[in-house]
Amino acid sequence: MPYTSRHEITASVNKTIQSKQQATVETLSQNMYIPHTDLMIRTSGEIRLSDFMLWQANDRCMIYFTNVLWPDFGFWHLFYAIMKYQFWKLKSNDVYGKELKKTI
Repeated sequence: MPYTSRHEITASVNKTIQSKQQATVETLSQNMYIPHTDLMIRTSGEIRLSDFMLWQANDRCMIYFTNVLWPDFGFWHLFYAIMKYQFWKLKSNDVYGKELKKTI
């Protein structure tokens, strides 16, 4: 599937304008294809996003880089990434992390 975050951000701005909403972080986020990402996994040992989900890779998103190639990325790799994410959120000092701690 051809995807670039540039296209997604442009489409979000256009949708915001067409709906006559004020362009804010919230309205642009709501008009994204995927509004929010908690965990992003980047396989193949590359430490870059390559114009992929740049808006969603914000301070509330953990980006997990692994050397495992995509075809070999299996259940235990995913399990490990989720465990790292949970630990990261529990240790996080941002507002989202504090809200998460209150619910546990």
